[in-house]
Amino acid sequence: MNSELLLADLTDQEGFRPVAYDDATGKKVVAGTMVQGNITVAIGWNVAGRPCSLELAQIINRYQTNETWTELCAAAPWVTTAPEPCQRALCNMAFNLGVPSLMAFNTFLSLMQLGHYNEAADDLAGTLWSRQVGSRSGKIQALIKEGIPSG
Repeated sequence: MNSELLLADLTDQEGFRPVAYDDATGKKVVAGTMVQGNITVAIGWNVAGRPCSLELAQIINRYQTNETWTELCAAAPWVTTAPEPCQRALCNMAFNLGVPSLMAFNTFLSLMQLGHYNEAADDLAGTLWSRQVGSRSGKIQALIKEGIPSG
């Protein structure tokens, strides 16, 4: 079988939908939507009928984190010279919050840029975001503190 031709056939026949939709109504699925058919996404992927494997989830996540990293570097070019654990912490936050929302953490980001990692982690601990994400914040703060320097 020619998988490339099959993909072209399915793309033509199923269509491509970048967001989840109800395959019975064709309507976009948003919070609170009552679904009549199957939640479907992309090129006819019935996510309930064929759940996502860990392997596929990791492929998707690698793609998304690469996009997030690129966006983060464009918004804050200094992150490319930060220690690796700090880069990972910042990209994790950007993935969770979105880069525009992360850029609103002015004090935290200023401390990070200056290499004041302990102070940055302490600042982060006092944020609403930190209280909302619980242990994730503690893990990110620990990564930041691995960055060493500090002022």
